Amino acid sequence: MWYDKIKTRIVFLSIVVCLFLSSGMHSSFSQEPFPEISDEDFELLEVSFELAQELFEEEHYDEAIFYYDIVLEIDSTDFDALYGKAFSLDSIGKHDEAISFYDKVLEIDSTDFDALNGKALALDNIGKHEEAILFYDMVLEIDSADIDALFGKALSLESLGREEEAISNLEKIETLIPPEVEFRVPPEGTVNQEGVEDIAEFDQTLFVIIAVVIVILIIIMAIDFLARRRKSI
Repeated sequence: MWYDKIKTRIVFLSIVVCLFLSSGMHSSFSQEPFPEISDEDFELLEVSFELAQELFEEEHYDEAIFYYDIVLEIDSTDFDALYGKAFSLDSIGKHDEAISFYDKVLEIDSTDFDALNGKALALDNIGKHEEAILFYDMVLEIDSADIDALFGKALSLESLGREEEAISNLEKIETLIPPEVEFRVPPEGTVNQEGVEDIAEFDQTLFVIIAVVIVILIIIMAIDFLARRRKSI
């Protein structure tokens, strides 16, 4: 029937749209209005940012910072460049400088999860565990199921010798992960960074799957309703 063909095409389109909207890229909605720059500067900005991102993905952070700086000379409020430089600085051990750039990101969007978690981790790296917990808690106030914040907070708590609270946070993570995904709370005193990237990846993948399923169900219900209505006419 005609509506079956339409349903198939819309379902496929919905999957593509959901995957695009749920990608890991930072949203540009929070950015300040783009400054007036010349065409030449705009072209230089785009090329520099692309090179910075490629180097960032390859974990060549020193070189990535060089190109992020070019972008920021043209547009000092570029959200993605500020975040990329902050993360890169933290990755090469320049934690204090990284914190200053995370602060610039948070001036633009005070609720950005990546920046809040990133600043907390940088604070952890310089031994400011109590302050790091404050920033993890900011994330958890908005989303109590944020796995990155729960895991980071567990590490901070363990560093402060608060083992029971650290284990409690890891147990919360365990309840958020389906049984088929293996995640075990480590024995007391053995909380560590191992596996944090896999957990973060699961967090993002789960969001994408839920978004796709919800949109598909809504569209299918709407098409079926129209089909039944057409038959009744």
